[in-house]
Amino acid sequence: MALGWIRPDAAEFPGDSTLDFVERAHLLRIFGETSWVVSKAAARLGISRTTLNAMIGKLGISRKDA
Repeated sequence: MALGWIRPDAAEFPGDSTLDFVERAHLLRIFGETSWVVSKAAARLGISRTTLNAMIGKLGISRKDA
């Protein structure tokens, strides 16, 4: 799998970071860039709103995390 899509300025995480930690950080960044509009964030991520809402619940994300 080519990794050319990864931005050179992407945040680096410690080697012991869990997938949940990295996913949560990524979603919070996307929400910040889309002003917390779930449909825009889902479109940007290439997933459905239903899937994104499930991820939000699983990762315990809320607007207070902004």
